[in-house]
Amino acid sequence: MADVTANLVLQNPSGATVKAPSSHVFTIKEVTLTLVDPAFGPELTATAVTLTGTNFVSGGVDGVDFDGVAATSVVVVNETTITCSTPSSVAAKFADVQLKKSGGAIGSALVNGYEFQA
Repeated sequence: MADVTANLVLQNPSGATVKAPSSHVFTIKEVTLTLVDPAFGPELTATAVTLTGTNFVSGGVDGVDFDGVAATSVVVVNETTITCSTPSSVAAKFADVQLKKSGGAIGSALVNGYEFQA
């Protein structure tokens, strides 16, 4: 998905809508995850990793999952860098890495982005 530019439309609970003037156009930037470094580490051990991508915003990303298991110590460093520790409960396998916001997925998962090694 590319960045999206849209006009703001407000809707009240009864369904009535009003479009904001064109001066109120906003842009939604897509969050992307492109790299996990290091890309592998020992199974059943928390490993410090750095995630690289685009449009990470403090408060916009509040979690990272490795095959559905939450990472710990997640810190949004800047718009392109997040640090965290892999979960210590995952056995040897390749894991998809997914950014999260309040439990929901943000952007696409980095498929097989990290390998837990025996």
